[in-house]
Amino acid sequence: MEQEQNTSSLFSKKWNMADESSSEDQPLTNISVLAILCLLGGLLSFLLYFSVYFCFVPVATFLLALLTLYRIKRSEGILVGAWMAWAGIFLLLIPCVAVPVQTSVFRARLCADSCEYLQTWFRMAKEGNYEKIRQMQHVPHFVQSKMSSVNYWKQFTREEESHAAMHSFLKNKLLLTLATLGDRAEIAPYRIDAAYHTSSSDKVLSTWSVTYPNEAGQKETFFLRIDSNRTWDEDKQIAGWTGGGNVTGPLKLDESGRVPETLEQSKK
Repeated sequence: MEQEQNTSSLFSKKWNMADESSSEDQPLTNISVLAILCLLGGLLSFLLYFSVYFCFVPVATFLLALLTLYRIKRSEGILVGAWMAWAGIFLLLIPCVAVPVQTSVFRARLCADSCEYLQTWFRMAKEGNYEKIRQMQHVPHFVQSKMSSVNYWKQFTREEESHAAMHSFLKNKLLLTLATLGDRAEIAPYRIDAAYHTSSSDKVLSTWSVTYPNEAGQKETFFLRIDSNRTWDEDKQIAGWTGGGNVTGPLKLDESGRVPETLEQSKK
C-alpha cells in the first residue's frame, strides 16, 4: 500500500512539475490596440452616409486593418484581436458599397424626373404658351398663379423693371424659334451635364437636341442647354420643378463636331 501511494504521489508530482513548466513557457497574450481602433474605424465609416468628406475614414481604417493583421501574424501569438480587424473591414465595406449605389439610383431618378418636366416645358414652348413658360421658370406648379391671362400680363405693367424683364423674355430668340417650328421640331434629351443636390434644392443641367426640316426638306439639328431645379415645400410636403430660366443655345460645336462639355467651351 505504501509503495502504491509513493508511486501515485511521485506520478502526481511529475505532472504538477510539467504543468508548472508549461505555464511558465506559455507567452502572455495581449489584445492589439490597433485592432480595437480598426473596429472603431469600421463603425465611424458609416459617417459616409452624411457627407463624402468622411471618405478618408474607411480608407484609413482599411490600411490600419492590413497593418494590424500583419502585426498580429508576426507576433507569434502574443497579440490577439484579428477578428476585430476583420470586423472593421466588413463594416467599412457596407457604406463604401451602399453609398455609391444609393447616389447612382438617386441621380438616375432625378435626371428622369427632370427630363419629364422639361418635356412639358418644351411642349409649352412649341405651342407658344409664354404665360405657362414664364411661370414654370420661376415658381413650382403648386404655387403658380391661377389668374386669367389678361390679369397675369397686366401685373407686369405696374413696375418698369418687371415690364422690361417681360419684354426681354418675349424677345428670347430660342423661345421664338421653338414657337415658330412648332410640331415640326423634334426635341430630345442629348446629355446630362450636371446633376447634384444642395441644401435647398436639386439641380440638373442638361443638353437637348432640336431637329427640324429646313426649306429643302432636309433635317437639321441644333443643341441647347437648359437648367431645371426641384425644390421642396415643407408646409405642403410636396416637391416642385422650375426651369428654363437659363436656357442657352444654339451651342457651337467643337472642331470634331461634338457638343462641348461646358458653356464656356461652346462660346469659343
